[in-house]
Amino acid sequence: MKRNILLFILLFATEIAIAKFYFTEFIRHVVGDILVIPLLYFLLRICTKLSKRYSIISVLLFAYFIEILQGFHITEILNIENPTLRIITGTTFDFRDIIAYTVGALLIILTEKIYTYETH
Repeated sequence: MKRNILLFILLFATEIAIAKFYFTEFIRHVVGDILVIPLLYFLLRICTKLSKRYSIISVLLFAYFIEILQGFHITEILNIENPTLRIITGTTFDFRDIIAYTVGALLIILTEKIYTYETH
C-alpha cells in the first residue's frame, strides 16, 4: 500500500510539472499520456481492493472511453468551459493517445511483474 501511495504521489507531481511547465511536445503529449495510466492505476489500487489485473483493465478502458467521448466533442455537448476540466477531459480525439494509454498499461504490467519477481 505504501508503495502505491508513493508511486501515485511521484506520478502526480510529474504530471503537474508536465502540465505547468512547458516541455517539448513529445513530453507534454506523449509522456504525459503514457504516465496518466499508471497514475490512475495506483490511485485505483489505493482506493479499492480490485486485483492488479482488473485495475489495469479498468483504467485502460476508462481512458479509451474518455478518448472516444472526445471524438464526439463531449466538452462542447456538456458546455464545459472551465480550462482545468477541459484539460482533464480533453477536447480532441487522437488515436495516438490510445497508443500512449496502451503503452502506459504495458508499462504497469512490466513494472508489476518486475516488482513481484524481486519481492518473492
